[in-house]
Amino acid sequence: MKLFNEDALTPENLENFCNLCHEAAKNWWINLETNEPLDRNRGEMIALKHSELSEAWDGFKIGAMDDHLPHRLALDVEIADACIRLGDYTKGTNISLQQMVGMSFMPIENPDIRLLLLEAHSALSKLLEAERKGKET
Repeated sequence: MKLFNEDALTPENLENFCNLCHEAAKNWWINLETNEPLDRNRGEMIALKHSELSEAWDGFKIGAMDDHLPHRLALDVEIADACIRLGDYTKGTNISLQQMVGMSFMPIENPDIRLLLLEAHSALSKLLEAERKGKET
């Protein structure tokens, strides 16, 4: 499945990405013995995304290659990890990423990695702040 048709980021493409992330991580949301839903710790899940971005920054500063995918830059892998975790989180908690972040989506041709990093960090910061204040998301 091609997520980003014509190199454009659209609400539909983002929704598809989040669905794929959550489907791949569905076993993290259920008790594997009882098949009952788990009550996941949202603060911990948000902190994990933030740590991925910190690892991306650390890898970027020294130009490190990834430990598990040594043919890829740590920056690239950690950014992908953060995006995947964010996609899973939004679906697992029934968040509309577009609504939560307050973005007005317009197609972005060839999104720059710096823009994606800033948007992901911004989204995580807003989610963490909402969690800290006890707001429903």
